[in-house]
Amino acid sequence: MERRTFIKTSALTVTGASLAPVLLANNPPILHPKSRFLSDNEYKDATKEEIILKAKNDIPKIRKGKVEIKLVNIKGEPIKNLRVQVKLTNHAFLFGDCNPSMANMFEKGVGASQKLKLYREHFKGVMNSLNCTCYWTERYDNSMVRTEDFQGEILLESFEDSVNWANANGLVAKGHPLFWPVPKAIPQWMKKYPWETQQKFMEVRIRNMVSRFKGRVKIWDVVNEMLWEPAPKNLNKRVWPYIETLDNMVEYIAPIMQWVKEEDPTAITLLNEYGTETDKELVHDIKEVTYLTQRQRYADLINKLGDKGLAPDVMGLQSHTGYQNAKDQMQMYDWYHGKTGLPIHVTEFWAFGNELKKNQPELTDEQISAKQNEYVAEYLTCAFAHPAIDAFYFWGFMGLATEWRNDLEPIVKTKPMYDTMKDFVKKTWTTDEKLTTNSDGIISFEGYYGAYELVYPTNKETTIHSGFPFQHNKYQSGVMKFVINQKI
Repeated sequence: MERRTFIKTSALTVTGASLAPVLLANNPPILHPKSRFLSDNEYKDATKEEIILKAKNDIPKIRKGKVEIKLVNIKGEPIKNLRVQVKLTNHAFLFGDCNPSMANMFEKGVGASQKLKLYREHFKGVMNSLNCTCYWTERYDNSMVRTEDFQGEILLESFEDSVNWANANGLVAKGHPLFWPVPKAIPQWMKKYPWETQQKFMEVRIRNMVSRFKGRVKIWDVVNEMLWEPAPKNLNKRVWPYIETLDNMVEYIAPIMQWVKEEDPTAITLLNEYGTETDKELVHDIKEVTYLTQRQRYADLINKLGDKGLAPDVMGLQSHTGYQNAKDQMQMYDWYHGKTGLPIHVTEFWAFGNELKKNQPELTDEQISAKQNEYVAEYLTCAFAHPAIDAFYFWGFMGLATEWRNDLEPIVKTKPMYDTMKDFVKKTWTTDEKLTTNSDGIISFEGYYGAYELVYPTNKETTIHSGFPFQHNKYQSGVMKFVINQKI
């Protein structure tokens, strides 16, 4: 059976030269303090509406912080009464989706080039990270990027195109996955070798991938869906679900984590797992295996790896939810963070209409679409409101949010889900303020964490403006100082 360098600023002085914006997520993650969204008693009595309302109210407290900037002239004198604009240009929090559709268009070449360009414009209109797929292999009824179906024939053009496009357009590139211990994702040609030799091939693949894309791929799903699969040495015994021992999992995952860190110490590493949200998607005959038992095993695995100094930087929760309620969602984040202390990424969130249709067959397609859009908005809101969550990746957002006339034509219609997401990222959860420096040349504001631009007039009598890019994050303190060369 199958189931599918943060900047701690005391005084930052720059001139009119441009600073290259660096997403905060590109730096090694900082462990969040263990915290709770609500107490157990408050969870017990809270309704969905109360939890979501609290989430909306908590978002500014969690995702925003105070910024103070001092503007001075080249003599170090404060510039008073200067009208400036501060604008968030990129969130520190990562909003992402996967790349199979754009990878397929790339592989089709010229015929799809115009559609690919338009598709990517819509993608970066709402997202600031791209989950770039690089399966070792995959079954052929799935349109995934396969990198070595045939021994020694390594195909990385499509993956590299996605990575390069992301980097060129200010998106964080994530790689998915380096290793997936399931037969369909391990090349057939590997089977003729003993396990020890297979492990050498694994090491070569992983080291080469991480080394080649060092600095370009910032985040790696290092091992995918390990809780349900055998350790590679036991692959010939596989049934699903295969509940492997923690020791056997640590035995093969620890070296993989070490290989990745040796090749790129700055890369953010994840383990990526499903089936710990609800039991709705788990159809099997083993009563002892539930989402709760798998949740405990996931935390135990991370802590065992931590004992060896090889824990991932982040926990990946796929969130193939089948519609998880807000209370369970927030309690899950609390539980995981409390057990491991790690930041969390929502990695493969989906919410397809078939689950609604199954439970409420009387619903029309329009009603399903509306309910689906409402659920996505609520789930994302709760995730964004939890202090342990640093990223939210969809799996197939563009398919749910855009509609194309046919396979190649660049004719697109956006759906309500696209507009909902764009409103969140570009309007509701953004900072764009016009301010005036005080007598000390200082402006202050509360802003969402991320990359910013400060724009100021070059001359009070003109409409020409210049700007400074800068970073704002929750760990910085003090006043940033910008030196303006122009006479104002």
